[in-house]
Amino acid sequence: MALQAPFSITINPKKDVLDIHQGKLMTTLNGHHIHPNGVYEITYASTVKYHNNEYPVDKVVIYNTNNASKGWFYTVDTSNDSSNPLIIRTGAYGTDHDKLYAFIVDVTSSDNTGTGTLTVTQIA
Repeated sequence: MALQAPFSITINPKKDVLDIHQGKLMTTLNGHHIHPNGVYEITYASTVKYHNNEYPVDKVVIYNTNNASKGWFYTVDTSNDSSNPLIIRTGAYGTDHDKLYAFIVDVTSSDNTGTGTLTVTQIA
């Protein structure tokens, strides 16, 4: 299997949000296609801030149904840079096993600012 080219996922802090007060995602998330049974390095850079540009949002949630006993959710933060990437292994089974989803969590998204960028690189 040829390795997938690296790609980026942009986090819109007003839309790619699980809004706790409304109890829903603020948009329909687009799954980013990945290879099943792959190993990926993921890094995160962020200028996202909560509450009118006041509090930095240095974490994002990643979802992939990978058959891992540790669960399907990961968090990646700005400490996960090129020298310390998050490593995930994808599986061949489950709904959307060939996709990655990413979002932040907030009590309300209307006052969020900035942009987050995940860089996803397949290494095996």
